[in-house]
Amino acid sequence: MRSMIVAGAAATGATTMAGLALGARQTPTPWAPFDATSHIAWGEDAKQHTRLDAKHTLVGLALNAGAMFVWAGVHALLGGRTRSIPAQIASAAGVSAIAYAVDYHAVPARLTPGFEKRLNRRAVGAMFVVLAGALAIGGYAANALRG
Repeated sequence: MRSMIVAGAAATGATTMAGLALGARQTPTPWAPFDATSHIAWGEDAKQHTRLDAKHTLVGLALNAGAMFVWAGVHALLGGRTRSIPAQIASAAGVSAIAYAVDYHAVPARLTPGFEKRLNRRAVGAMFVVLAGALAIGGYAANALRG
């Protein structure tokens, strides 16, 4: 449980920072990628939203955080409990690849992360690299806390 919580928090923080930075670079506002994520709750019109607000931005951030904790749980189950740095990296990279496959090839369009609606392909790929790095760091940190 500790591994999932620590890795989930790390992944949430890292992907939020990356999404804001990429949003600032590629869209009119930093939060536009998270506004687009709220399409899961509010439909396709959310992808055009660019104002910071509870309905779109906070819902998008919450949906992202929920997804990060789910993937952190998968990471914890598949190898995130090891103290080996290479094993943490391998598990995190595998989970990130699974996340990409599920997010963009297995779920209906309504359940995609939404980043693809505002960010280019390279930026979306960067989000999954950030996810892998954060899961590895978070998983390793959680295991180091165990003593």
